[in-house]
Amino acid sequence: MDFDGIQELYVRILRFAYPELYSRGDVARSIELADFPETWPARYVKKNNKYVVQINKKHIDEITKSEAILHIAHELAHIKLGLTLGRVDTASGLVLDVLDEALAELVLLAKLPRIVEIIYEGEFADFVKAVAENFGVENPAYNVFGLKERFRGILNEYKDLIGKLIDPSHMKSVSKSPLAMVALILIFAKKYGDIHLKKSRVKL
Repeated sequence: MDFDGIQELYVRILRFAYPELYSRGDVARSIELADFPETWPARYVKKNNKYVVQINKKHIDEITKSEAILHIAHELAHIKLGLTLGRVDTASGLVLDVLDEALAELVLLAKLPRIVEIIYEGEFADFVKAVAENFGVENPAYNVFGLKERFRGILNEYKDLIGKLIDPSHMKSVSKSPLAMVALILIFAKKYGDIHLKKSRVKL
Protein backbone atom coordinates (compact mmCIF):
# COMPACT_ATOMS: atom_id res chain seq x y z
CA MET A 1 0.00 0.00 0.00
CA ASP A 2 1.06 3.60 -0.45
CA PHE A 3 1.26 5.92 2.53
CA ASP A 4 -1.78 8.00 1.57
CA GLY A 5 -3.89 4.85 1.43
CA ILE A 6 -2.68 3.74 4.87
CA GLN A 7 -3.34 7.22 6.26
CA GLU A 8 -6.93 7.15 5.00
CA LEU A 9 -7.35 3.64 6.39
CA TYR A 10 -6.03 4.69 9.80
CA VAL A 11 -8.56 7.51 10.14
CA ARG A 12 -11.43 5.20 9.16
CA ILE A 13 -10.37 2.53 11.67
CA LEU A 14 -9.88 5.11 14.41
CA ARG A 15 -13.24 6.75 13.74
CA PHE A 16 -15.46 3.70 13.21
CA ALA A 17 -13.78 0.90 15.17
CA TYR A 18 -12.31 2.94 18.04
CA PRO A 19 -14.67 5.90 18.54
CA GLU A 20 -13.61 6.03 22.19
CA LEU A 21 -10.06 6.86 21.01
CA TYR A 22 -11.19 9.11 18.16
CA SER A 23 -12.79 11.44 20.71
CA ARG A 24 -9.64 11.65 22.82
CA GLY A 25 -7.28 14.56 22.41
CA ASP A 26 -4.16 12.49 23.12
CA VAL A 27 -4.50 10.14 20.13
CA ALA A 28 -3.04 11.47 16.86
CA ARG A 29 -5.35 11.70 13.84
CA SER A 30 -2.52 10.81 11.46
CA ILE A 31 -0.17 7.86 11.14
CA GLU A 32 3.60 8.00 10.63
CA LEU A 33 6.26 6.10 8.72
CA ALA A 34 9.30 5.25 10.81
CA ASP A 35 12.42 3.08 10.96
CA PHE A 36 12.42 0.38 13.64
CA PRO A 37 13.33 -3.33 13.90
CA GLU A 38 12.33 -5.16 10.74
CA THR A 39 10.26 -7.81 12.52
CA TRP A 40 7.78 -5.16 13.71
CA PRO A 41 5.34 -4.08 11.00
CA ALA A 42 3.84 -1.41 13.27
CA ARG A 43 4.13 0.12 16.72
CA TYR A 44 2.83 3.04 18.74
CA VAL A 45 4.84 5.74 20.51
CA LYS A 46 4.06 8.79 22.58
CA LYS A 47 5.26 12.07 21.07
CA ASN A 48 4.39 15.56 22.24
CA ASN A 49 1.77 14.14 24.63
CA LYS A 50 0.01 12.22 21.85
CA TYR A 51 -0.11 8.53 21.03
CA VAL A 52 1.06 7.98 17.47
CA VAL A 53 0.76 4.77 15.44
CA GLN A 54 3.74 4.17 13.18
CA ILE A 55 4.16 1.85 10.20
CA ASN A 56 7.59 0.40 9.51
CA LYS A 57 9.16 1.88 6.36
CA LYS A 58 10.60 -1.55 5.58
CA HIS A 59 7.07 -2.99 5.28
CA ILE A 60 5.25 -0.22 3.42
CA ASP A 61 5.72 -1.69 -0.07
CA GLU A 62 4.76 -5.26 0.83
CA ILE A 63 1.92 -4.83 3.31
CA THR A 64 -1.57 -5.60 2.03
CA LYS A 65 -4.63 -3.55 2.90
CA SER A 66 -6.05 -6.32 5.08
CA GLU A 67 -2.74 -6.70 6.93
CA ALA A 68 -2.53 -2.94 7.44
CA ILE A 69 -6.02 -2.94 8.95
CA LEU A 70 -5.09 -5.65 11.46
CA HIS A 71 -1.76 -4.03 12.38
CA ILE A 72 -3.32 -0.60 12.89
CA ALA A 73 -6.22 -2.03 14.90
CA HIS A 74 -3.74 -3.98 17.06
CA GLU A 75 -1.70 -0.87 17.91
CA LEU A 76 -4.86 1.11 18.69
CA ALA A 77 -5.86 -1.72 21.03
CA HIS A 78 -2.58 -1.23 22.92
CA ILE A 79 -3.39 2.47 23.28
CA LYS A 80 -6.89 1.63 24.50
CA LEU A 81 -5.53 -0.80 27.10
CA GLY A 82 -2.95 1.64 28.42
CA LEU A 83 -1.00 -0.97 30.39
CA THR A 84 2.11 0.22 32.19
CA LEU A 85 4.77 -2.30 31.30
CA GLY A 86 7.83 -3.19 33.34
CA ARG A 87 11.24 -4.53 32.44
CA VAL A 88 11.05 -7.79 30.49
CA ASP A 89 13.97 -9.19 32.50
CA THR A 90 11.76 -9.30 35.59
CA ALA A 91 9.00 -11.77 36.37
CA SER A 92 6.23 -9.18 36.44
CA GLY A 93 7.62 -7.38 33.37
CA LEU A 94 7.69 -10.56 31.31
CA VAL A 95 4.14 -11.48 32.35
CA LEU A 96 2.79 -7.99 31.65
CA ASP A 97 4.47 -7.97 28.22
CA VAL A 98 2.81 -11.29 27.36
CA LEU A 99 -0.54 -10.05 28.68
CA ASP A 100 -0.32 -6.76 26.80
CA GLU A 101 0.13 -8.53 23.46
CA ALA A 102 -2.56 -11.10 24.24
CA LEU A 103 -5.10 -8.53 25.42
CA ALA A 104 -4.47 -6.31 22.40
CA GLU A 105 -5.34 -9.24 20.15
CA LEU A 106 -8.49 -9.93 22.17
CA VAL A 107 -9.54 -6.28 21.88
CA LEU A 108 -8.92 -6.53 18.13
CA LEU A 109 -11.06 -9.67 18.09
CA ALA A 110 -13.90 -7.81 19.81
CA LYS A 111 -13.56 -4.91 17.35
CA LEU A 112 -13.91 -7.10 14.23
CA PRO A 113 -17.68 -6.48 13.83
CA ARG A 114 -16.96 -2.72 13.66
CA ILE A 115 -14.00 -3.21 11.35
CA VAL A 116 -16.07 -5.28 8.94
CA GLU A 117 -18.24 -2.19 8.35
CA ILE A 118 -15.33 -0.41 6.63
CA ILE A 119 -14.39 -3.35 4.39
CA TYR A 120 -15.53 -2.98 0.79
CA GLU A 121 -17.31 -5.96 -0.74
CA GLY A 122 -14.53 -6.70 -3.21
CA GLU A 123 -11.97 -6.80 -0.39
CA PHE A 124 -13.93 -9.04 1.94
CA ALA A 125 -12.41 -12.37 0.85
CA ASP A 126 -8.85 -11.08 1.35
CA PHE A 127 -9.79 -9.69 4.76
CA VAL A 128 -11.30 -13.00 5.89
CA LYS A 129 -8.10 -14.78 4.84
CA ALA A 130 -5.92 -12.29 6.73
CA VAL A 131 -8.07 -12.62 9.87
CA ALA A 132 -7.94 -16.43 9.75
CA GLU A 133 -4.13 -16.34 9.43
CA ASN A 134 -3.74 -13.70 12.15
CA PHE A 135 -5.71 -15.64 14.74
CA GLY A 136 -3.94 -18.96 14.14
CA VAL A 137 -2.07 -20.85 16.84
CA GLU A 138 0.90 -18.46 16.69
CA ASN A 139 -1.25 -15.50 17.74
CA PRO A 140 0.09 -13.70 20.85
CA ALA A 141 -3.14 -14.49 22.72
CA TYR A 142 -2.01 -18.11 22.81
CA ASN A 143 1.20 -17.15 24.62
CA VAL A 144 -0.67 -17.00 27.88
CA PHE A 145 -1.35 -20.71 27.43
CA GLY A 146 1.83 -21.61 25.56
CA LEU A 147 4.23 -20.40 28.26
CA LYS A 148 3.03 -22.68 31.06
CA GLU A 149 6.46 -24.17 31.70
CA ARG A 150 8.06 -20.74 31.92
CA PHE A 151 5.37 -19.56 34.35
CA ARG A 152 5.89 -22.69 36.46
CA GLY A 153 9.61 -21.95 36.53
CA ILE A 154 8.97 -18.41 37.76
CA LEU A 155 6.55 -19.62 40.44
CA ASN A 156 9.18 -22.11 41.59
CA GLU A 157 11.27 -19.11 42.64
CA TYR A 158 8.48 -18.30 45.09
CA LYS A 159 8.15 -21.91 46.31
CA ASP A 160 8.80 -21.12 49.98
CA LEU A 161 6.13 -18.45 49.93
CA ILE A 162 3.69 -20.70 48.07
CA GLY A 163 4.25 -23.43 50.66
CA LYS A 164 3.06 -21.07 53.39
CA LEU A 165 0.08 -19.57 51.53
CA ILE A 166 -1.37 -22.28 49.30
CA ASP A 167 -2.43 -25.82 50.14
CA PRO A 168 -0.38 -28.34 48.09
CA SER A 169 -3.53 -30.07 46.82
CA HIS A 170 -4.84 -26.75 45.48
CA MET A 171 -1.46 -25.92 43.95
CA LYS A 172 -1.79 -28.94 41.64
CA SER A 173 -4.78 -27.33 39.92
CA VAL A 174 -3.09 -23.91 39.92
CA SER A 175 -0.07 -25.34 38.09
CA LYS A 176 -2.38 -26.45 35.27
CA SER A 177 -3.88 -22.99 34.79
CA PRO A 178 -1.68 -20.37 33.07
CA LEU A 179 -4.09 -17.63 34.16
CA ALA A 180 -3.82 -18.64 37.82
CA MET A 181 -0.02 -18.74 37.54
CA VAL A 182 0.05 -15.30 35.92
CA ALA A 183 -2.16 -13.92 38.70
CA LEU A 184 0.09 -15.31 41.43
CA ILE A 185 3.27 -14.04 39.75
CA LEU A 186 1.88 -10.50 39.53
CA ILE A 187 0.62 -10.56 43.12
CA PHE A 188 3.82 -12.01 44.60
CA ALA A 189 6.05 -9.67 42.58
CA LYS A 190 4.14 -6.65 43.86
CA LYS A 191 3.76 -7.78 47.45
CA TYR A 192 7.01 -9.59 48.13
CA GLY A 193 9.46 -8.38 45.49
CA ASP A 194 10.04 -9.00 41.81
CA ILE A 195 12.39 -11.62 40.43
CA HIS A 196 15.21 -10.58 38.11
CA LEU A 197 15.14 -13.42 35.63
CA LYS A 198 18.75 -13.02 34.52
CA LYS A 199 19.79 -13.76 38.10
CA SER A 200 17.41 -16.69 38.52
CA ARG A 201 17.25 -20.13 36.93
CA VAL A 202 14.33 -19.10 34.76
CA LYS A 203 15.20 -18.74 31.07
CA LEU A 204 14.23 -15.49 29.35
